[in-house]
Amino acid sequence: MIGTPWKSVFALVVAGLSLCSVAKAQELKLNECPPAVQSTIQSNGQGGTLTELKLVDRDGGTFYVAEIGLPENRDMKLYIAPDGTLVRSRKEIDFRETPAKVRSTVLSLMPAGSTVTDVDVDTTEGVTIYVVEFKVSEQLERKITMNAEGAVMSEHDKTRRSK
Repeated sequence: MIGTPWKSVFALVVAGLSLCSVAKAQELKLNECPPAVQSTIQSNGQGGTLTELKLVDRDGGTFYVAEIGLPENRDMKLYIAPDGTLVRSRKEIDFRETPAKVRSTVLSLMPAGSTVTDVDVDTTEGVTIYVVEFKVSEQLERKITMNAEGAVMSEHDKTRRSK
């Protein structure tokens, strides 16, 4: 029976470690990627400038992450499988570019005097969500994640530290 508690502890440690994902990243140049990955970056980069490209190993899978600088100090990230499949994209947009239902939901949740500080549109496997951040006060920021119909999926407050 003495071995049983150790087996339980070992199982808990292994389970805990499996929940922690460790990612390894290697910086690359565009010409060091497979042609299919290069093509996906070029066709989805919206004419922006490739600012960083990494090969990432995570949870036993490999993918490429391309960071692209867009006009008006915006950015975009593309997550690409080795075969060139675009798995996910995340792009910074202007609040006015969000669907009317998203804007309506955000405006209904923003207290008077709040200002939108960041908006991202995230598309993963064909599902699009919007992540809108706004400043409620000097000490409080709020992040709302919603679908294209304006339904809130999550809402988080973040307290800013005074400088």
